Amino acid sequence: MPAQHAEYPAALRRCLAAMPVEDWPRKYVQLVLDGATLDYHERFEAACFLFGNGCTPRDIRILLAHKLRDAAAVRNLDFVLNKRLSDPSARAHLSHFDVRLGLWMHMNGEPTSMNSSFLRMLHSWDKFCACSPRYPTLRDQTLFFGQRDVVDAFVFFNVLNTSVPDE
Repeated sequence: MPAQHAEYPAALRRCLAAMPVEDWPRKYVQLVLDGATLDYHERFEAACFLFGNGCTPRDIRILLAHKLRDAAAVRNLDFVLNKRLSDPSARAHLSHFDVRLGLWMHMNGEPTSMNSSFLRMLHSWDKFCACSPRYPTLRDQTLFFGQRDVVDAFVFFNVLNTSVPDE
């Protein structure tokens, strides 16, 4: 696997200024920041995620360059960035997870049909587990997913902590 691009730290800083890594779903932290080589589907998904959240095609190339296994993977990423993501009619059919909104969105800014309350709960739980000062327990998980009134884990546990004593 090739070494990181010389401009990798600067490109990462620019992308993190637009979307802090603390807000990323764990899946994308692993895809973009971990060292594993990306297959075809993962390259496409990582490029859509980064582009949809404000990274430039140049920064995406720099961030993913060391994760491409060969020249064919580089050509594929260039095709995705230069053809698929730059074409407005093609973008209408592509989706990404929008970090700021916490929703799946089409590249043209329209919400997708994947925004069910359960998916929002899953994302919220994932984010809560990553940011919680204590690791949530199975009891916490059962309480949160056992109800359907609150889809945000942070809101649920703030309310829960003030109204229900710990056992």
